[in-house]
Amino acid sequence: MSGTNARFAGLLLLAGLCGFSVAHAFAQAQAPSSEIPPTAAAQISKATPASAAAGSTVTVEIDGSNFSPGVYVSFSTPAIRVVSTTRQDATKLQANLEVNPTAQPGSVTLYVSNPAGAAAQTSFTILPATAQPAPPNPTPIPAAPEQQKNAPTVTSVEPASLAPGSRTTLKIKGKGFADGASVSFSNPGVQVLATRFSKSSELSVDVQIAADAATGSGSLFLVNPDDAEVEHPFEIAAGNPTTTLATTSPTTAPPTTTAATSKGKSSANEQTFEVYNLGEAKTILQNPTQSKGTLILSGKELRYEEGGKVVFRAAATEVREIAPNIVFGINTTTFHVILKSSQMYNFVSTSLRPADTQTIVDSLQRALQ
Repeated sequence: MSGTNARFAGLLLLAGLCGFSVAHAFAQAQAPSSEIPPTAAAQISKATPASAAAGSTVTVEIDGSNFSPGVYVSFSTPAIRVVSTTRQDATKLQANLEVNPTAQPGSVTLYVSNPAGAAAQTSFTILPATAQPAPPNPTPIPAAPEQQKNAPTVTSVEPASLAPGSRTTLKIKGKGFADGASVSFSNPGVQVLATRFSKSSELSVDVQIAADAATGSGSLFLVNPDDAEVEHPFEIAAGNPTTTLATTSPTTAPPTTTAATSKGKSSANEQTFEVYNLGEAKTILQNPTQSKGTLILSGKELRYEEGGKVVFRAAATEVREIAPNIVFGINTTTFHVILKSSQMYNFVSTSLRPADTQTIVDSLQRALQ
């Protein structure tokens, strides 16, 4: 067994014994030992400076731990705009801020969020316009030129606001979007169910707004795979919930989670999901596979393609079960497909985000009922 396979097998064994996420173990096997996975919970030790005057522009250095690629900074008030977030390493960030001249002095909350992890928070103070931040502002370290050059731009989000309890599809338009871009929100009551890349100027995002989500102005964050990001206003407003997910609309073609199938062609009658094939349960620890492929729903048929070849094809009547893998009562954030022929396949979304994996399971179960 190669060093990588041996390391992955050890992580999976530990996950099975301790109840850890297999998806997390898979992410650790794929990334360098120094990399932080997007599911990690960020930690903040200090922010310098911890205050800024109304109408000022300031660079805040944030020290902590578990800062993963794609980490971003946000605030509990729209009066502070985060121009950019630059990750120096897993323990240090820089956030360039603009404080609105009309911002009311007082204490607000600064959040640091990894793409799929719980947000860390610390207090931050808005000072009167005549005051100066203290301690002195450190010398800014410019963001990497490549990130600045490739930064995406959002021109519109439709709809621009939603009511608590809504479940719908947002259309994000702009430029510089990359395949694999992720979307998140400053409001913790907004859950991203799925993100679909259409073209460099358009993304579709399925969202669920919690019934008890706080209302008010906030931000949407779009982050490309190279960590270049953009922030755009998004509001949770009181009103009647909207329930018009593209995945459930009878007049809308089923969504695809990738721009094309593994053969490079897309179809309005197909849904495709990029996944990692984890192999059969009995062989995962002996010879873990790290193959990337595509699950394809075509009407009432499910097939899995890998490297341009069909690994299995089954009608809905030939599928015995599709469900999450549970170990010691813990959802491992992976799932299995069991055919009536007793063949079993284990998968995880290539994003390694638990929400994306659950979206795949829900879509497969709904389509093959």
